[in-house]
Amino acid sequence: MEKALKALLTHNDHLFRRTHDIGELALACLQHEPPLEPLLRAAAPLTEYAWRFRYPGEVFEPDEQEVDDALQIAHRVVTDVRVAVGQMLV
Repeated sequence: MEKALKALLTHNDHLFRRTHDIGELALACLQHEPPLEPLLRAAAPLTEYAWRFRYPGEVFEPDEQEVDDALQIAHRVVTDVRVAVGQMLV
């Protein structure tokens, strides 16, 4: 999902800093795709998954429902970004 947001920004020649912050990337994406706002607001809390497993520290294991919910949002973001970029190419 993070890479999809970065792809949308890159496609729009929108410079962004190196970050894993979904909320920050989503906010920048809204400048180009305002209709994605409700979905990107729901995705912002998933920033935690962008870094929590990459770095050593306390073991974190979300429950199955949390995983399912996060995956559903991430899939929707990727799908909607792909559609948005596809529409821009036409």
